[in-house]
Amino acid sequence: MEMAAGLPFPLKTTVVRKQEANAITLPGGHIYVYQGLVRAARTPDELAGVIAHEFGHVAHRDGTRKIVQDAGLALLFGMLLGDFIGGGAVMVGAKTLLRTSYSREVEAAADGYAVMLMRKIGGDQRALATILSRVAGGTHAEPKILADHPETNGRIVAIEAMASSAPRRPLLTQTEWAALKSICAEQ
Repeated sequence: MEMAAGLPFPLKTTVVRKQEANAITLPGGHIYVYQGLVRAARTPDELAGVIAHEFGHVAHRDGTRKIVQDAGLALLFGMLLGDFIGGGAVMVGAKTLLRTSYSREVEAAADGYAVMLMRKIGGDQRALATILSRVAGGTHAEPKILADHPETNGRIVAIEAMASSAPRRPLLTQTEWAALKSICAEQ
């Protein structure tokens, strides 16, 4: 999938020992997939759809833009209030990394990227919508995977509308999928 994304730099995807069904992207192409997400995914396409969404954040440099915006404001206010060392800006940048939430437009763009990438690799273009619907239950009172993501129902409808009915092929065999889940559980 990374080759199909055609990004100008390599990505690093790591499985993290966290029980939440979540994945996050940090600047520099670092994607962290929580074990809870791997467990929640019923198919390789669902997991790939979420990772493709995270690739979208990397491609659009959303994390970097958010940090620069938030830390830049903190630096400006720090300078106005006498924090010339920039400690406040560093704290805001770190906090932004840990609690990144994106606007509706940014999430829609990453969702669109995921659909496009899943189409390109021949996967289920609706898989992201499927896992979002199941994990979030189709409501806005959702588990942590979507707590910082806007309007889950709207995202699901938009993903469904973007997805085509193109034929697809399995991304992994059942044996490969079982092996991947086993490897990720051991991390």
